[in-house]
Amino acid sequence: MKKYRLTSETISYDCHMLHRIQCVNSFFASHFNKTITDGELGGFVESDANLSQEGECWVDKDSMVYGNAEICGNAFITHHSIIHGNALIRRNVCVMEANIKGDAIVSSPSDYTVFPIPGSAHGFVTWTKSDDRWSVGKFYGSSSELVRMAYEHSLEVGEMYNIIVQAAFQLFPYDKEFSQ
Repeated sequence: MKKYRLTSETISYDCHMLHRIQCVNSFFASHFNKTITDGELGGFVESDANLSQEGECWVDKDSMVYGNAEICGNAFITHHSIIHGNALIRRNVCVMEANIKGDAIVSSPSDYTVFPIPGSAHGFVTWTKSDDRWSVGKFYGSSSELVRMAYEHSLEVGEMYNIIVQAAFQLFPYDKEFSQ
């Protein structure tokens, strides 16, 4: 049984045509204590392949999923999150204020982290543990590439991003074997 449909409301984002989703069968997203009601509008997806019709997964009003990205299980995407590339968000994870792309796999809250960037037009930087990739604005790359790019901008910005990268590794110990 389908839980959502693609509406005729579309937006163009990053050269992709995205369709707003609408719930067609109410369900309770138990892990997030939220009822998605029949007729409720959700976020935007490029196609049905981006959001499973099974489980309690949902893309909330202000979020987008496109490319080959897939949301499944009981994953909940919210708070202006953008999921794209080949990213896979699954199980009982809630993704908030994140830009997750590439080949990232997020199955638990410790698989990614978001850091606010004071004074930045982008607002936040996202790190995905599964592929050791950082995303901020149009940048997507490794920890060392992020810090190098930041230092090219200025000493102050470089030091700030270096602190953020070190904090991520301390908060979420990273084992390079994990991503291979």
